[in-house]
Amino acid sequence: MKKKKAKIEGKEKRLPENISLVSKRGKEYLRARWTVGAEEKEKLFPATLDGLQAASEFIANKKQEAQVYGKRFGAITDDEKRAIDLWRAYRDECLREGSKWETMSDVMREAVERVRPQSLTPFFPDVSREWLLAKGKKNISREHLRKRGDKERMLATYFSRARIGDINPDAIQAFLDTLKGRDGNAPTPRTIQDYMVCLGDIFSYAVKRGIVKVNPIKAMDKPRVSPDKDPETLNPDEVRRVMEYAAKGTRCKPYLPGLVMAMFCGVRPAELARMRHVDLFPGGRNEAYLSRTITKTDFARRAKLRENVIAWLHYAGVPSGEPSEYILPGDTEERRRDRYTALLKRLAKGAGVTIPRDSLRHTAATMIAALEGMGEAAEELGNDVRTLGKHYRHSVPREEAEAFFSILPPPSAD
Repeated sequence: MKKKKAKIEGKEKRLPENISLVSKRGKEYLRARWTVGAEEKEKLFPATLDGLQAASEFIANKKQEAQVYGKRFGAITDDEKRAIDLWRAYRDECLREGSKWETMSDVMREAVERVRPQSLTPFFPDVSREWLLAKGKKNISREHLRKRGDKERMLATYFSRARIGDINPDAIQAFLDTLKGRDGNAPTPRTIQDYMVCLGDIFSYAVKRGIVKVNPIKAMDKPRVSPDKDPETLNPDEVRRVMEYAAKGTRCKPYLPGLVMAMFCGVRPAELARMRHVDLFPGGRNEAYLSRTITKTDFARRAKLRENVIAWLHYAGVPSGEPSEYILPGDTEERRRDRYTALLKRLAKGAGVTIPRDSLRHTAATMIAALEGMGEAAEELGNDVRTLGKHYRHSVPREEAEAFFSILPPPSAD
């Protein structure tokens, strides 16, 4: 069979197989045609000598590629034919609906990733639930765990189909943009910061376990949260009224050791619920030892028992308590904490004093810092100096701190 001839740039040239001269919109082109599977494809080249050379090389490459793939893969199997039929059916459906479709290579890559999960990071909810379970095994308060759980559920819902290794700062920002405040408007900086802290904690957990290599939260700027007011504390007169009411109340007496440790030493409610009598005056020393099983931060610390604290503990009968007994009544940590919280409400009402959340710890931090300096206060409360100054204490005169630590129990009935 003779090859077709065509005049290109005034010269008559033989055209290789699969290349022909065509005219489109009054202009001539060289058309190269080849077949992929059962589908015929074509590509246009300029009708010039350079265009003829480029088209010839293109067709030669396609033929060589077909030979290489033919040797490499051999005859197509029935399973592969069914896969092609499925993809074509999917493509035809997209054409009918006028929607975009994924290429076969992309579909196959995604399919292979799904059947080889060991080669990928796990889905985000699997890791976040594991993180929450690990969190629950630590010595943290029920309220803290509840708040973390609420955020984890919201995050797991949003990232339900995302693998944790694919979540980047842009994806996190997209989630943060969906948050709403209580009034339905933009969330407060505190809300955004809380979710970023929670996400950062989850990713830190994943990094430590080798699930992911980086924590994307570290590449993001947290919103600056300005405190609305100074930490809320009680003044010495309010403290005196609370302690006097607790001392004369029969129902309050069992909780007095815990109240004393909270008011004058800044021990957290969750820590009070874990403390035993053996933790007070260890080895006869005038201090309380809060081991790592007690503290929130997993670091042990010692609280100084000053003269008025010792007097209050003796008044509450602490030395006669069984060493293994908890300093708060209740057969479970949860009940001890809940009953202590109820006690504070009863004290506030009975003494006619407002007791804001965490105000006893803030009061202790403020008074210890005023009496003995920020370093001593930070050491006793288990915080660094910067955190103490930011979240816990405000400046009061030394005389006020001295009045605070001069509050003594009433004379014993004995």
